[in-house]
Amino acid sequence: MKPRTLIPSVILTTLASTALDARAQYTAYDLGPGYAWGINSAGTVVGVSSSTGHAFSYSGGVMTDHGTLGGTSSFAYGINDAGIIVGSSDLSGDSYQHAFSYSGGHMTGLGTLGGSASSAQGINRAGTIAGWSYPASGAAYRAFSYSGGYMTDLGTLGGTQSSTYGINDAGTLVGWSWTSGNSAQHAFSYSGGAMTDLGTLGGGNSTALGINGVGTIIGWSYTAGGSTARLQLQRRGHGRPRHPRRHTEPGQRHQRCRYDCGAELDHWRSGPCL
Repeated sequence: MKPRTLIPSVILTTLASTALDARAQYTAYDLGPGYAWGINSAGTVVGVSSSTGHAFSYSGGVMTDHGTLGGTSSFAYGINDAGIIVGSSDLSGDSYQHAFSYSGGHMTGLGTLGGSASSAQGINRAGTIAGWSYPASGAAYRAFSYSGGYMTDLGTLGGTQSSTYGINDAGTLVGWSWTSGNSAQHAFSYSGGAMTDLGTLGGGNSTALGINGVGTIIGWSYTAGGSTARLQLQRRGHGRPRHPRRHTEPGQRHQRCRYDCGAELDHWRSGPCL
């Protein structure tokens, strides 16, 4: 039998509630082949289309192709409530990818921290962008924030590499960084010019993937037993987090991973791999 190639479809799920049934009810919509990575309060979805290899937005039943910065492919990872889309795109010749913002029908390259490549992963209401970029040394990529036309290197937890995945409206960024000696990968939050190590659930590595308006952070962490658990960190005074539930690490390479990444759930999304 000839092996089949499975192409995922973008799925939009909406929530509805009725007076007769207090349970949440969902409706899933197939938006076509591709991957959805972000949605704003208006319900506009962004991601990448497998048909074109380009970043898209989907709103009101219409999928819009947002093109590239001159190369073959682009990827949309986030959108804020003003409709500004962020992600990464190949440059002409497909040699490198750069972070971009897209607004008013125009894709704008955000440049780098002096190195070859960058990617924008999220954006908040104020338009501050979170992502990663190679610095001028080019040895290892670093987490950045971008605001007012300036890209700022957020540093690390003592190691060589870091990356941000999310930012809330208060401007707190979250992601991961190598610790001193590159001995471990730890989740961090960054606020007020300081990067804070969020630790792990007893294992060696962790990553923060998102943060909401009240400062609740989600991500993953290895446990002391070596398995991976979902991780939720809650600020004091905002309720008690649910106990994290264990799950099996995917351990599979992602079809769209342009860097042929390994098992970690978050690394294929961010671009460079460990």
